[in-house]
Amino acid sequence: MNADNENTGERGTQKCIEQWLLPCNLFEAAGKSRSEIFTVFGNEYEPVGKIPACYLKYLGDEVKDTAVYSGKGYFIDHCVNHHPEIETAEYAKIHDILSNSDYVKLDDRKPERTSLAFIKRYEKYNTVVVSVDNTNEKKIIVYKTFFGKKTAPYANLRSIQGD
Repeated sequence: MNADNENTGERGTQKCIEQWLLPCNLFEAAGKSRSEIFTVFGNEYEPVGKIPACYLKYLGDEVKDTAVYSGKGYFIDHCVNHHPEIETAEYAKIHDILSNSDYVKLDDRKPERTSLAFIKRYEKYNTVVVSVDNTNEKKIIVYKTFFGKKTAPYANLRSIQGD
């Protein structure tokens, strides 16, 4: 894959996230609330990965784009205020988690907000989860990342991998 022509490929994802999580940005965000971080950095959605096309059907008929989006402010807030213990380079694995998950779980408990949890095991962090949903402008949005889970996340949700 040519990363110069495809921002949502693995290298494009890494470059985007690496730019967002530069040490100077994290330093500037330290001690700020989410709304303050959004004011400083903005939160325009940019592609940070892709999901396999076979999972689009679970997110509704209106979603046609396999690209997964996030905002700079959301990502910086998540890194600084929710997982400061995680090395920023680990966030660049989002594309790998989405495209090579060990498990994919469907969360359809709220029909207006169907979500998918892409779960991958890594030696360092045990289980990593990237959750996406389709709540904004017919785009798939990253709304959570978890690191360091020792138990199986979303154990009660239906696995759809291979459906």
